[in-house]
Amino acid sequence: MTSELKLGFGSLRLEKDPNKKINTDLCKKMLDKFIADGGKYIEVAWAYPDTERVIGGILQDYSREQFILTDKMPVNTSLIKTEEDYYTTVNEQLQRCGVSYFDFYLLHNLGLRTFQRSEELGAFRFLQYLKDHGLAKAVGFSFHDTADVLEQILSKYADLIDVVQLQINYLDWDSPVIQARENYETARKYHKDIFVMEPIKGGRLISLPKEAMELLKRECPDETPASLALRFPASLDGVRFVLSGMTDVQQVEVNLKTFKDLKPLTERERSVLAEAAQIIHGKEKIACTACGYCEKVCPKKIPIPKLFHLYENDNVDRVGRMYVRLTTDQNRGKASDCIKCGRCEQECSQRLPIRQYLTDVRKIYEPNSFLVNKVKRKAKSILSKLG
Repeated sequence: MTSELKLGFGSLRLEKDPNKKINTDLCKKMLDKFIADGGKYIEVAWAYPDTERVIGGILQDYSREQFILTDKMPVNTSLIKTEEDYYTTVNEQLQRCGVSYFDFYLLHNLGLRTFQRSEELGAFRFLQYLKDHGLAKAVGFSFHDTADVLEQILSKYADLIDVVQLQINYLDWDSPVIQARENYETARKYHKDIFVMEPIKGGRLISLPKEAMELLKRECPDETPASLALRFPASLDGVRFVLSGMTDVQQVEVNLKTFKDLKPLTERERSVLAEAAQIIHGKEKIACTACGYCEKVCPKKIPIPKLFHLYENDNVDRVGRMYVRLTTDQNRGKASDCIKCGRCEQECSQRLPIRQYLTDVRKIYEPNSFLVNKVKRKAKSILSKLG
């Protein structure tokens, strides 16, 4: 009997057209290749537009035993206002996916605030209901917060929770903010299976700084940045699946090759990746993974991840045109439109100071707007002092 392939098919970054509809033909080719070569674990979510319908439709060509399907319950207050909303939503998810049960069902993106809110609304009673009625074989949650919050959740619901989905990659392993190592160790303390998200950190561990790329080529010539990044979490005890947000068939093929002949990292490779992480941290400005949660709640429709990506990868010759294209030309908000409401930071999986970063973006790409407002604030301060 062959061992279970650890590669998971993530759906967050599937190619979409301007109307946010997934390229169904491409998705089918990717999934067909994934399943044909031994992949089984597939994740969809209510918060990933169109994924349940498209992937659920494609999976109708397969027997239920050929895939392992996970769906996720949004825990934000815009959709879930009462306990009844959990049951209504999961019924719709089952219909969208065309299945009678989920192999795994997760509360999506728990942190301290969303945990407290979910607990108040009865989310954990809901998870128990799913297990008791055969609507989910196992339940858990994806998590973006500190280890003390994870400890708080697991110490209370250890008997119910089967799996925890964590952000783990070599760049965040020793991060005092993401706390990948501490969260991993906490989940393992409670003997929970671990699903890994963001192993390549939204692509950041592929497009490396020159010095980091040269280091990996010199010390690990037979590996690619992607294979090293994926092997890092896959080598950890207790990790059952490593999700990859693949966008084309070639990426599926390359990742399958890594996982079909999966080799645990050597101590030497771990040391090299730790050195590469130090180089990357020395270069980065904004550690955004482009998950898009912030943009969905922004009342001014600011394309926050795209603006951050532009800021990180500044090309002087195109900066003006590209900024206008991302904002005005697409009828989206500019950095200067930010009203400092803070909703983006409440949803941010990386716990970034988004409002401050938007101010930084504004200084670079809207210097006149920034200076005018600075003068206005100074004048207001002077007038107030004059009485």
